[in-house]
Amino acid sequence: MTEYVNKDYYNSIKGSCSYIDLNGQNIHSVMERLKAEGIMFSAAYGGYRNTVTVSKADSQRAFAIAAEYKQAPVQNTQRKQRIIGNIEYSKIKDRNFINTDPDTALQVANLLSGDASIRFSGRILENSATITVSGRKNAEMVNRMIDNIRNADIINELYKAGYERLADTNGFVNIRNNASAEVVGFRSMDMVREMFGDASNEFFHPTAYRVDSIPEAAEPFYISEVDRVTADERNVYVDENADVPLFDSRENAEQYAEEKGIDLTGFEEIIPDVPVEHIDDTEDLSPSEQLKKRVNAELEAYIAEIKSRPFDEIIEAAYRVTVCKQIGEYITNEEPGLTEAQLSALLSMDNVLDEIYLEWVKNDSAESYDDVLMVMQDRADRILLSQQRENVPVEHFESEVPKDEDAEALSLAENNLTFSVVTINNELVFAVGEYIEKDDIHGLEEYQDYIAKNQPDEVRAYVEYCMIGNSELESEMAYSSDIDFINANLKAVMNHPQTTNLEINSYVIATPDEMLESRQAEKLLAEAKGYINDFLEKEYGTEPSEDIYKDLENVPLGYTSLGDDADHDFSVTANLLDYSISYTLDGVEITTEKYDSLEEMTEVALTCLDFDDMVTVGNEALEKAESEKFHLVIPEIDVDIDMRDIDSIAVQTPDDVLMFYYSSNNKTIERA
Repeated sequence: MTEYVNKDYYNSIKGSCSYIDLNGQNIHSVMERLKAEGIMFSAAYGGYRNTVTVSKADSQRAFAIAAEYKQAPVQNTQRKQRIIGNIEYSKIKDRNFINTDPDTALQVANLLSGDASIRFSGRILENSATITVSGRKNAEMVNRMIDNIRNADIINELYKAGYERLADTNGFVNIRNNASAEVVGFRSMDMVREMFGDASNEFFHPTAYRVDSIPEAAEPFYISEVDRVTADERNVYVDENADVPLFDSRENAEQYAEEKGIDLTGFEEIIPDVPVEHIDDTEDLSPSEQLKKRVNAELEAYIAEIKSRPFDEIIEAAYRVTVCKQIGEYITNEEPGLTEAQLSALLSMDNVLDEIYLEWVKNDSAESYDDVLMVMQDRADRILLSQQRENVPVEHFESEVPKDEDAEALSLAENNLTFSVVTINNELVFAVGEYIEKDDIHGLEEYQDYIAKNQPDEVRAYVEYCMIGNSELESEMAYSSDIDFINANLKAVMNHPQTTNLEINSYVIATPDEMLESRQAEKLLAEAKGYINDFLEKEYGTEPSEDIYKDLENVPLGYTSLGDDADHDFSVTANLLDYSISYTLDGVEITTEKYDSLEEMTEVALTCLDFDDMVTVGNEALEKAESEKFHLVIPEIDVDIDMRDIDSIAVQTPDDVLMFYYSSNNKTIERA
């Protein structure tokens, strides 16, 4: 059993790491030395897998340590091994390992080499072999392929008899009768072989009934039980009384069978399916009906074409046939939950079924009937993404070869560069010199600028992880200068024959509240209301009603009466829309505190509301108003006096004598 050390560290350096292959005898010694020298590492050991993983920065020292412990026998074994595959082992993510024998591994390699959608690597030793693929689904497919290779004779017999092997489930080998669509699970292919050889097995040799006759008998016709495949007679039909019914005519025998519910089989000649020339008569159908009709026609043509192939190719195509049938079944029975744009994108392709299947094999989570819709949506979105890029093809960017100076600028002969291409809402496309996962997107400056400008609640992001350059060299992330060039010449780079799309991921990214102005405003408003509610509840002893916020320009904060006789109305209100607090005395605004934002208003004022401070502002304003009201000012003769301090005053001028007095009744200054 494989055991793992420090898997979290492996995840943290994924995309910028180096692998050291060791053996069971020296891997523990190497790990101890790495620990002693303070070099962080991750490791997997046990069985056939003994690998230490370190960061690129520590790789030189780690390889030197490992070299001290590698033994000569291991080196000799390494020289004898043969490497197979269509991708470097280090580039495979979510590794799954399949052990087999060398001959079978070579047959699997020949089959997989023709399928660009399945990335694999392997090594073949003298008496054993290991194949590495990405994801559990691909591993299950390879195991099934190995099983089919080892049981090619019985698979061929099953196919001729009208049976096919489906995807295994829960460890059971599933075989389907194509005529009846019945599926039965078996513990192994050995059990399948045994049951198929048993003539009495009802699944592989189902009983059928037909009318037979005995020449020159008085009642020559009877009903016989026959093998549905070989048409050989097994038994004579007997009724519930153990008697053999006999008939004087075929018509009477058939009438009896109908009354007894016996299904007579005519054993008509089987006519093979022939591809029918496709005629586009879907123009008057809705897009979903067009999709259904086209996929079914493509499936029928594909199945017919498969039946004409050699047996080894039929085995190779078994998985694809199963998936395509499942896709066709879903589209026929379900209403596709696709947008008009997605339907249009799929229908724009030459072969819709091929497009959906290509997406299926790329998606490690696609396993069942219920996953077909997800796969169709992802494929349609990728096509839309392709069309957004001026119709650059989705799978292979086949276009004009880029200029020599483009390849020279990236030094492709001496480099093997990896980078990510991020597409936001099919509007913004840019390259990044690192492996981008979903959680990384929020931190990208381009994404932040897009959100600031467009303010969407969420975005659809596609991330393509690509490699360009000399594939025989170890890959490294593109430098910032390389990324600048790639962004300036993105289409040419993606069209380059040395560009490989290693993987593509689709994410729906919810925009964080702090990046949305509308949500930020709502958050700030809720925060402001919270402080106001706390103040009012503390000051008046009751929880305030939401009604006070009906008018956000006039939210009451406090009210009281001022003056010796409490005959002056004083109130304070907050305006949460233009960020101000106003003080009013006797219906006249006496002062207003203005702020630049609700955030500033909340932080400076609402967090520290105090009713006594408000009253102080009111009293000072009242004092100032009364002082101005009862102040007698005659600049010409230097009179400046508060009339509240005296009863009356007489002022003589050069021209006249003026008498002013203070009236306590009307509280005003009157001239006599």
